[in-house]
Amino acid sequence: MLCLCALLVLSGCYTQRKAERQVIKAQARYPQIVAKNCGNWYPPKETTITQTEYKQGATVYRTDTVTIDCDSVVKNGKGNNVVSVPCPPQTERVDTFYTSSVTTVENTARISALQQSYDKEHDRAERLLWERNLWRIAALISIAVIAVYVVVKFVF
Repeated sequence: MLCLCALLVLSGCYTQRKAERQVIKAQARYPQIVAKNCGNWYPPKETTITQTEYKQGATVYRTDTVTIDCDSVVKNGKGNNVVSVPCPPQTERVDTFYTSSVTTVENTARISALQQSYDKEHDRAERLLWERNLWRIAALISIAVIAVYVVVKFVF
């Protein structure tokens, strides 16, 4: 009777393996429900990064002359009132801006699983560190007790 009770208690435990089997069974029979719940519990996280790149163009210097027809100027050697005046040099440059955007989609379910695994290992490491320090303190106390015992034995 006791063995039967122990068997029932132990078989009723909800283990990781049992949970995995149930999720696989649910995925096989009702994939839309599993997909909907996974989408609700772990929505994808989108990150968009926009980069702007500046590319300087080549500088071109242009020189030109302007011809002016005016009455107040004395006729030139050609017999007309047209005067050619040189313009100061002008700079002309065409710069280009390139804009690109990259969108990354992160799987938050995987991030959550990795975070849980990290937290579990971090807690385990803290527990081991605490146990190690406890053993060190116990060893130092033992050494101190032995030292006091040896001193008391030789002095008295």
